[in-house]
Amino acid sequence: MGRPAAKQAFSAQDTARYQEIAKQVAATGKATDAKAACARIEAALGKAGADTASNWSLADDAINEKDADFVGFVLGGYNSGGAMSGAELAVTTEDVYVEEPRVVAGDDEDEEGEERSIWGDGDDEPGADNEE
Repeated sequence: MGRPAAKQAFSAQDTARYQEIAKQVAATGKATDAKAACARIEAALGKAGADTASNWSLADDAINEKDADFVGFVLGGYNSGGAMSGAELAVTTEDVYVEEPRVVAGDDEDEEGEERSIWGDGDDEPGADNEE
């Protein structure tokens, strides 16, 4: 069972905008010209395609592997296991600080004396050898 949602209302600006759009659509009548709309869409897509073709080409997208700044491509993402194209992947940990636990003095000493029984409050553990 879902929660009842709070009533949502459009802002005055949004209401005015959609009413204005509705009036524009109503003013055109029911005779909407689909061919003209398709022509406008095709013209817009043509302009976008021409812009892309003039600003980018496959020849301009070539990568010079002999460039000093070229370091290669990692294939398959960051967890691909080190597969490289055009170079070798060198992994070094020389500049990495590995934090190790500190050794606390005195913890390794064996305490002499009787160990406390974990069986219960003074009760003997069943099946234990009685030394009495």
